[in-house]
Amino acid sequence: MPFDIAIRGATLYDGSGMPGYIGDLAIEGDRLVEVGGRVAAARREFSAEGLAVAPGFIDSHTHMDAQLLWDPLATSSCYHGVTTIVTGNCGLSLAPCKPEDRDILLQTFSRVEGMEIALLRTAVEWSWTDMEGYLNAVERGSPALNVGMLVGHCPLRQFVMGEDSVKRAATADEIGSMQSLLRDAMSAGILGFSTNQNSRHFREDGEPLPSRLAEPEELNALGQVLSELNRGVIQISSAAQSPKRIAELADFS
Repeated sequence: MPFDIAIRGATLYDGSGMPGYIGDLAIEGDRLVEVGGRVAAARREFSAEGLAVAPGFIDSHTHMDAQLLWDPLATSSCYHGVTTIVTGNCGLSLAPCKPEDRDILLQTFSRVEGMEIALLRTAVEWSWTDMEGYLNAVERGSPALNVGMLVGHCPLRQFVMGEDSVKRAATADEIGSMQSLLRDAMSAGILGFSTNQNSRHFREDGEPLPSRLAEPEELNALGQVLSELNRGVIQISSAAQSPKRIAELADFS
């Protein structure tokens, strides 16, 4: 039986690290079934002579958390060979978030990531409070790319501590509540969490990002959640620090 699709005469970069080589690809359903050489006939055939064909790129550091809600194509990433993106970096995500904290969170995205606040206020149609709800909102838009998500340390702190999140260290009970939120997010399918320790990052109102006030005990407690689950990744944003602080973050990660 013929393949569904054959792409012929492309320069193939197969991800192994070997130099590109000329060959064909065969696709059956949603799977590559043959790579290289001359493949058999297919129902649809395309010439890719003079073009390169490679596995889709993974962009592990994006801030498309809001953009995906109005632009499920994730432009312009989809125009450059990216097939998987990860959101929720630098301690910022759009969940968990209580209704009264929504604008604070949008202002933080606007200030740290240079996004237009008027656009965010107009285009983000809130329907969630937790990461599972946000994930479902993105999924309803049928994004064109694969999307992996991290939960941000800033919304975790804001959800539990309110405006105290930019004033002081967390108590043991508050840290426990953040751990519970992180466990819930991981259960919903989130990849891990991100934190931001960059001293140059502030909210729109001039207050520091909530995650900047986290003591090492808080960071370690959140990392312990991933250790307990034996899965997940941690992304850390940090400007130049003292050698001691760099060593602490390296040990934590």
